[in-house]
Amino acid sequence: MSEQSFSFSFSVSSAPPAAAGSNQRMVARPFDAFPISPSEAVVRLAHGEAMQRLANVDVMVLQQCDRPRSLSGHADELCRRHGAAFRARALDSLQNLRKQGFLASEPELFGEFDRIREPGVRPGLETLYIRSSGRPNALARGLDSIVDGRCEDAGILRCIIIDDTPDSTVQRQIDELISDADKRTGIRLLHLDAGHRRRLVDVLSARADIDGRKLRWFMHGHDDQGLRYGCGINAALLMSAGRRFGLLDDDASLQAVFGGHDPDPTHVRICSSNDYGAAFPQPGSLRTPFRDAAGLDPVRAHESWLGRTAGEILSDLGPKPARIGDPTPTTVAEMRAEGRIRFTVNGVFGDPGTHSPRWLFCRPLRELSEWMQGEARYRAALERRWTARCEPDLRVVTDYSLMTTTLTGIDNSTLMLPTLPNGAGEDSLLGELVRFMDPGSLQLGMPWMLRHQPERPRHWSAEDIARPPGLNAGLFFRHVLDNLARTARSSSHPVRAGLLKQTLIDMAHADDRALRDELVRQIMSARSGISMQIAQVRSEAPLPDYLERDYNRVEKAVSESRDLDPALLANAVGIVRNIAQRYAAGMDDWISAWDIARKTGEEELVDQIIQS
Repeated sequence: MSEQSFSFSFSVSSAPPAAAGSNQRMVARPFDAFPISPSEAVVRLAHGEAMQRLANVDVMVLQQCDRPRSLSGHADELCRRHGAAFRARALDSLQNLRKQGFLASEPELFGEFDRIREPGVRPGLETLYIRSSGRPNALARGLDSIVDGRCEDAGILRCIIIDDTPDSTVQRQIDELISDADKRTGIRLLHLDAGHRRRLVDVLSARADIDGRKLRWFMHGHDDQGLRYGCGINAALLMSAGRRFGLLDDDASLQAVFGGHDPDPTHVRICSSNDYGAAFPQPGSLRTPFRDAAGLDPVRAHESWLGRTAGEILSDLGPKPARIGDPTPTTVAEMRAEGRIRFTVNGVFGDPGTHSPRWLFCRPLRELSEWMQGEARYRAALERRWTARCEPDLRVVTDYSLMTTTLTGIDNSTLMLPTLPNGAGEDSLLGELVRFMDPGSLQLGMPWMLRHQPERPRHWSAEDIARPPGLNAGLFFRHVLDNLARTARSSSHPVRAGLLKQTLIDMAHADDRALRDELVRQIMSARSGISMQIAQVRSEAPLPDYLERDYNRVEKAVSESRDLDPALLANAVGIVRNIAQRYAAGMDDWISAWDIARKTGEEELVDQIIQS
């Protein structure tokens, strides 16, 4: 019998067990099991001192109670796995496990959060940052959606456009757009270009008495490595240190769209992970089941949730009462009464922002009905790259993957480390950095979408389908953090930051073979996961011939390994080593600069940068 091991982060209240026939949903408390004979194990509840002997069959039953279900529901699931003849034994085991305290009801699991009796103080959400990259037409649409009054109603005082274009002509266009929008709103609109970011570094370096050269990399990145969206995020993190803020892409707008689900759910669900759905609307005017959310204020919705603690939510002190969705024992173990919602996100209506359509081939067939209506409709839906992607309900999770394609709320009230300045995956890495530094932090997904329309329409091609997943530096370092979190014990920010810094130093000095092996493992592990998802989809129903051919192409691409040639891997090793070295070298300076920015205050800091 293998050892079962869970961590549990808060004490469990000792409410009396429910009656054996109760319909209350129950889930296994996190536990450790240690085999002591071929038929028995010693079982210890996490953070408990007492140990009990259980038959191995009872330990197996306990292990499979990994989702909240009634006792009869657990018995049904056990029968599905082990046969109908096992039902009587399963019910007897479940009832005994309940009496012995190994199974907990929902009220018992979350009883500890009842001690949070009043909402905490949250810093104001006063600033909306827009990441821009020389796209004046897209920015014009976004600014139009900002000046219609909703941002002012939500308490936004200033909107800062962090622009990355080196083209002086385009910069003047953007200045004119901002000046025109400024006349139509009471919100203060500001344009920060690369020169302003350099002044930000100079101001904070002087006040913190640090060498600005190391800090500058986080704000400007490498000129020869393309996308610099991470630079915009990092600039916003420094300027808003100690506060909450909103982050909007310049090709998104605050025009909310509802899908076919309830637009105003009465509860927020506590779940183990995100669960978005995908659909293929026609570009242009909205058609059923999609409709404009005319009465919804997206910024106010983010403001109302961002920074709420799990204790507030589970004590019914949030905007809506919480209920349990499908948390695993591990999810419950990761939650903290003081854990705050650090990110709020919503869905995407339009261009999903992903470079490849591969993720769509992993979605359940019930979401791909448009693809099943004939090859012409399938090709058109895929090529135009126009999708709806959204959570089914208000959903709070601890195991999340952050996407900043449209509007994101960020609680920057405690130290946030910078993301990578260049490349893709910068948003996902930012989320993992917060999870690492603040275990128990939360993300909330919202069940509506915001329009996302790049300045120049983009398309997916046949080559995009057949292209295998390659190195993504953001996702690579996200895995590094995930692995490091498994061994970190201290909850101290300085200690955890020190662990990360030492790990990156070690990586910067590792030999090429070790880094190459890690890269191959990560790439092939990601491809293996995609292959398994595709296999699951293909098992759901027969596919039309045209889809069968493209699924074969995707499957072949993700199972391919010949593209991992020595020259590609050598280049990837150099990129990883350079990032690890630069990030580790600048971490201490970033922390000092973030702390000085927090003490200075956002408004004073912005004024000093603009007026310098």
